[in-house]
Amino acid sequence: MSNLEHQIREVVPQSIRVSGVTFPLGSDRWGVWIVQDARLLGLRPLSYVVAHLCSQRLGSDRTLELEERRDFSLHLRLSATVVGTHNRDQLGDGVANWTKLAGQPPDLDDAYLVGTPFLSELLVVPRHTLIQLVERLGTLHDRVIALGRRSQNEQADATPATLRGS
Repeated sequence: MSNLEHQIREVVPQSIRVSGVTFPLGSDRWGVWIVQDARLLGLRPLSYVVAHLCSQRLGSDRTLELEERRDFSLHLRLSATVVGTHNRDQLGDGVANWTKLAGQPPDLDDAYLVGTPFLSELLVVPRHTLIQLVERLGTLHDRVIALGRRSQNEQADATPATLRGS
């Protein structure tokens, strides 16, 4: 195991607990994500949405739509849609999947339907849970990226000048 891998393991826990649900985590030098577990239906689309928000945005921009109760989507790739009267008949297995994870159904008056067009499974996630997941994984993501940059800089500094072209 490299020094960087060891440092990442010290920073990133194997799982985090949010709203009474344990989410398994994976990580490497490129970031942190929710591990996709086929036994836990709904984690796959959630993993894609959270990973995108954490890796492609910074700070409060990560949760902008969620804080304002607006839909988030990447055309034909993934989405987190506010649950409302307009889509309550389109929740599929999303409520059942959340209930299996959390032990109780989500409050549909303040939740998001998370999905992707390339997966049949859906997940209805309480808004506050989704925000906390993005915030916490975003913080871990930033720490991992900083470790990777520091390691890269240290390697560059250790490279003899003749190899760097100086």
